[in-house]
Amino acid sequence: MLFGKSNDYARIANKGMNVYAFLTLIVSLTASFLFNINPHLPMYLCIIICLIAFIMYFFMKDISQNNIVNLNENNKKKKIKFSKTVWVIFIIYAVFYGIIVNGQQNTKLFIQYNLAEIYNIEKVSIYLGIIVVFSRLSRLIGSVVFGKVYYKIKDKSLLILSAILVASFILTTIGFLVKLSALKFILMTIGFCIILAVRDPFRLYINDIVLKITKNEEKQKAISYIGFSRKFGTTIGSLLVTAVLLKWEMIYVIIGIGILSIIDFLIAIKLYSMLALKEDKK
Repeated sequence: MLFGKSNDYARIANKGMNVYAFLTLIVSLTASFLFNINPHLPMYLCIIICLIAFIMYFFMKDISQNNIVNLNENNKKKKIKFSKTVWVIFIIYAVFYGIIVNGQQNTKLFIQYNLAEIYNIEKVSIYLGIIVVFSRLSRLIGSVVFGKVYYKIKDKSLLILSAILVASFILTTIGFLVKLSALKFILMTIGFCIILAVRDPFRLYINDIVLKITKNEEKQKAISYIGFSRKFGTTIGSLLVTAVLLKWEMIYVIIGIGILSIIDFLIAIKLYSMLALKEDKK
């Protein structure tokens, strides 16, 4: 907005996501080997990197106009009221990210538990490390490919990404039911990789569409609400997962998250029709 390139937001943001995905791929390539050298070594390296990031944070500045302090007490800020469409976006983002984060964490654990039933801890560490590498590679590929096709499919990406997310949990569940171990882990790994592949593209789409349909004075607050909905969805999802695990096995968590992904897809259909109607009114 500051440089007059609001239409290029998705392209610019996608480059940043590609870099982040590439760095996570590098981490996944080295983590399992570092763990075998010393189980605490990856943790120590993470702490060091977090400290570096914390120091770098102090050199960041907010250059937006919203950073200007208004000393006139009589000049009160106008209360912002978001449209119904924006509120639906907040809801679908909360549901989607709750599914993504909890699905990613619990699918990984689910695969780990199934590996542990067959192999010793050393082999589990190596095989799981390979699976994580594939998942990070799929995240990078998904981010790069989405950046190439985003301006062609636009709002259709909402339905495509939501449908792909549903497919990931179907594959994971089928993988659990398959008796042949090789096919079991292939299907579960594909399901796990798909979750990572749609994570960044969906975040990019939501941020872009919110910035496009909100007014200039609403944008910063809208981005804050997006961050809140992400945390809210993740927290509620974690509480539900914990409640399920107190009584049932992990497979029921995967099935439950899969059902939520179907609900998310239905909300996506509703949001798509609302966006299409808004586009027709222009």
